[in-house]
Amino acid sequence: MTKEEKPKLTSKKMIEKMESKNIRFEICSSKDAIAFLEKKNYYFKVNSYRRNFEEINGLYTNLDFAYLIDLAAIDAWLRRFLSPITLNVEHGFKVKLLNMIAANDVIDGYEIVEEFKNYDERTTSAYEQTVKYLEENLYSRGLYEKHKPDFAIWVLIESMTFGALSQFARFYDYKYSTRESSFHTLQLQMKNAKRIRNAVSHSNPILMNLNNEAGLFPVNQKTGRRQRSSASVVSSAAEMGIEKDLLRNVKIN
Repeated sequence: MTKEEKPKLTSKKMIEKMESKNIRFEICSSKDAIAFLEKKNYYFKVNSYRRNFEEINGLYTNLDFAYLIDLAAIDAWLRRFLSPITLNVEHGFKVKLLNMIAANDVIDGYEIVEEFKNYDERTTSAYEQTVKYLEENLYSRGLYEKHKPDFAIWVLIESMTFGALSQFARFYDYKYSTRESSFHTLQLQMKNAKRIRNAVSHSNPILMNLNNEAGLFPVNQKTGRRQRSSASVVSSAAEMGIEKDLLRNVKIN
C-alpha cells in the first residue's frame, strides 16, 4: 500500500475515516474519541481491534468506538497478566534444561557450546547473538570479560534471549535424543511461548483477528491443509473447558 493510499491523519480526520467505515460514535462521542486518541492511546493500535467485528463491503455492521476502547483496555490487562507468566516460563525452562545437562554424564559444559555453535545456521546465529549481547550489554559485560573466549553453557543460557533459548532447546532435544521425554513437548511449545512473550514485551495487540480468516492457522503449501494444534495444547485446552474448534485460531492456540 502506497503512502498516498495511507496518508498521515489528524485525530479529527481519523474519526471521519472511521465514520466512513460505519463505525459509530454513540456510546462514545466523537469529541471524547478525539480526546482518547490524543491522551490515552493511538489510532493504529485501537483501530486494530475492529478486525474482530463483522465487515460487509467495507462497512461495519455493529461497531461503536466504545467497543474498541474496551478491547484496548482488556488487552492491556491481559498483557499485564501474561508478563510474569512468560518470565516464569522462561526461568523454569532454564532451570529444567541446566539440571538435565548437569545430570547427563556425556555432556561437557564447554564442548556442548561448540556443538550448539556449529549445529546449523539457526544455532550459529543464536550463539553469535548471545555472545554479542554478553559483550555489549552493560549488565552482562562483566560475564563476557571473565569467561571469554571459552563460554560454559551455564554462562550462555544466563544471557540468551527467549528465541536463542528456543534454538538451544531444539538442538539439545535432537542432539541428545530426548524426543520421547516430556522435554520434547516443552521445547516444541517454546516457539509459541516466545511469540506470547514478545507480544507482551512490545505491547502488541493480542485480542485481534479472533474470529476471522486472518486469525486461523496458515495453510501448508505442500498438503493444502491448515496446520493443527498439538496434542498437548488440545489436552490442556480440554482441561480448561476451551472448545477444540476455538483452537483453530492461532492466538487462542
